[in-house]
Amino acid sequence: EGVDLFLDDVSGFANAAQTNFQGLVAQVAYQTDTPFLGAASKINLIANYQYTDRLDTRVGQGDLNTLRNSIGYSPHKMTVNGTYLNSGLAMTLQWLYFGPTRNDPDQPLSAFEFPTVKSVSYFNGTIAYEVNEQLNLRFIVDNIFDTGLPFPAPANGGTVPYFDGALGRNFRIGAQLRF
Repeated sequence: EGVDLFLDDVSGFANAAQTNFQGLVAQVAYQTDTPFLGAASKINLIANYQYTDRLDTRVGQGDLNTLRNSIGYSPHKMTVNGTYLNSGLAMTLQWLYFGPTRNDPDQPLSAFEFPTVKSVSYFNGTIAYEVNEQLNLRFIVDNIFDTGLPFPAPANGGTVPYFDGALGRNFRIGAQLRF
């Protein structure tokens, strides 16, 4: 016939998590005209650096989870972009650097077959051309040197920050059309 369903239980959720970060985040940018490389040309350089001295999380009254110096949370990370611009042409080379780290800073080194992770660099490149005000074309090569992961992929999902290494060298083309 009919089924009546009554829920008498009332429950709620509380956002009781915390994250503590201490470190340094810095950016340096430089731009210069380069008429010797083309009348309207210029070069842009931008470097971003992050030093993490402390990074930990806690959910509710749970244990303190140290992220600093673990996979994906190296104390030293850097991105450098160099771009050559001339009229509608833009060529960019990007360097991604992840410094050495540990598998899990809350565990002794003897707890893992591979307790440390070496530093790794990935290089990406883009060539873009603005055909006119309505059309922009792009060709992108990620992980130019096909650099792999800096460690055997762990079960805890540590490949996320090293996405370029997990995916390998790959190519993309794109177009932006403005109406």
